[in-house]
Amino acid sequence: MVAEDDEGGRRNVHNKDRDQIPVDEQVHQIRVRQRVRSAIDDLPGRVAETMRALYVDDLSHEEAALKLGITVKELRNRLKTGKRLLRDSLSDGVADDLVEDVDMAA
Repeated sequence: MVAEDDEGGRRNVHNKDRDQIPVDEQVHQIRVRQRVRSAIDDLPGRVAETMRALYVDDLSHEEAALKLGITVKELRNRLKTGKRLLRDSLSDGVADDLVEDVDMAA
């Protein structure tokens, strides 16, 4: 999986063809995504809505800030808080790679 930033801060993720990924790896990826989404749901309201806008709705920082009615600076503050809280809640290391991908996109 490769993450690239376009000029709007949006992450474009390119996956190998699903046929090339072993089934057990696909199952693992699905479980990790489910854990991360569940952890996002457990975040404080405004932080959770920010994380969803960025990583579920795949909005750029500017688009997410506009949607949420906040400045990009406030969005980045919430993002920083969200990443820290996700790291804490996913501290067993299962989703460290996903949180690191989030770091790279910010």
